[in-house]
This record gives sequence, C-alpha cells and structure tokens, in this order.
Amino acid sequence: MFKPLGQAIFTFFCALYPGVIANHILNFGHKFRSSLQNNLLTCHGETVILSLMYKTHLQKSQDYVLSLLKERTSIQNKYHSIAHTQTVVGAAIDIGIGEGLSPEEMEMIQIAAWFHDLGYIETSAGHEELGAMYASNFLSEENYPSEKIDKIVNCILATKVPQNPGTKMEKILCDADLSHIGRNNFFDINDKFRAELESHRRHKFTEIEWLTTTIDFVTRHRFFTDYSIKNFSEQKLKNIKLLNDQLNSIINGSNP
Repeated sequence: MFKPLGQAIFTFFCALYPGVIANHILNFGHKFRSSLQNNLLTCHGETVILSLMYKTHLQKSQDYVLSLLKERTSIQNKYHSIAHTQTVVGAAIDIGIGEGLSPEEMEMIQIAAWFHDLGYIETSAGHEELGAMYASNFLSEENYPSEKIDKIVNCILATKVPQNPGTKMEKILCDADLSHIGRNNFFDINDKFRAELESHRRHKFTEIEWLTTTIDFVTRHRFFTDYSIKNFSEQKLKNIKLLNDQLNSIINGSNP
C-alpha cells in the first residue's frame, strides 16, 4: 500500500487520468515501487499500468507551445516571451487552487495558459483568436474532448482587453495574465512591456506619456476572482500610488 501522502497524490491522478498514471506521479511512484507487483496497481477497481512513456495532454501542450515559442518568438517581444507564458501558467495554478478548481479544470486552465499568447508568434493584433485557433487545432488532433476544447478556447478569448470573463476559469486566466499589476515586480515587468511597444510601434514614449497611459490602464483594470482580490489588491494600490508619485514628481519638477 502507498503511504498516506503517496496515496493522496495517486488518487488525485487516478481521478484525473483514469486507466493510466501520468508522468507527474512517477517521481512519487518510484519511491513506492517496492510495493508494486510487475508495475501493476489497482485504482478504483481498474488495473493500472505504470508507463514511463505516457504523456498527458497537458505535457504535450506544454511541449508544443514551448517549441513554437523558442523557434518563432520575435526578439522585439521583451514582454510577450516564454518567461511571460511560464509566469501566467504558474499564476493560473496558484489562483486555480485558491479558487478550488477540480482536477479536470486545473488541467484545462493550464492548457489555456500555455496557449493564451501563442498568437504573438504571428501578430499582436488578434493574437487571442490566433492562440485559440492553435489550441483548438492541436487539441483536436490529440483527440481531446470537444467540450473541453470549447472551454479552453473561451478562456483564451476572454483575456482580450478590455477583459470580460464569464466563467470561473475565464476569470482565473484573466487574473493570471495580468497578475503582475498586483505584484511587487510590476515596474520591472512594465518596463519590458514599454520596450516591446516602443520597438513594434517605432515610437519612444515620453515619461509623462508612459506614466499617464499606465496609470489609466492599471486604474481601469480589475481582478475578478476572490483569490486575486485578496492577494493582489493591496500591492496594486501601492503600485498605483508609486506611478502617481512619479508622474507628479515629473510635472512639479518641470513646472517650478
């Protein structure tokens, strides 16, 4: 028998992937291999075969997106980069857990997070629709359930600014996409976004232009989930105050 922790993890993955054990569990499975017989185990009345070769839809999605991002991300994309996508995936996991998503929903929200900005490998305009198309085509080829594909597509489309999510998963992805607004690394991330915009538009913002634009965007923005409101709102207000302080300092300095 598994130890309590191993059993809990094992049960979780059995519920998520009936009939197989995903690679995620194998690191734990190795610790309990001595309790297995010929790599067979019974889960919910089924005989389950441990396989080192099996890849989940989530893993396949991650590999596919990372491959495309590495090959085709423009050097101009200082903000919409692999790092941004990975950050959004991590935020989606944190918020998803905080919002009590089911195992199936956790899989879908992570897949949506991986694909949400993939359209940037082609264009910034309409990148949400492109990302949704990439996700739909890839998952369809992988025989992923159509009803789940629809939910993932809707999550990606919901991230289009101004955000207007409907479902809990859509709200989670929207909050994950812009969670930096309520983090203490906001200014570092915002500098990358500025550099990307200036490069694409071939226009240098003045400090007043950029601060005014940023203050307007951050002030209009809202978090949708209880988890994000609780964990990001305080820092967001601090960031807005710092932005206003910077703007007032420039204005007062130029108008003694």
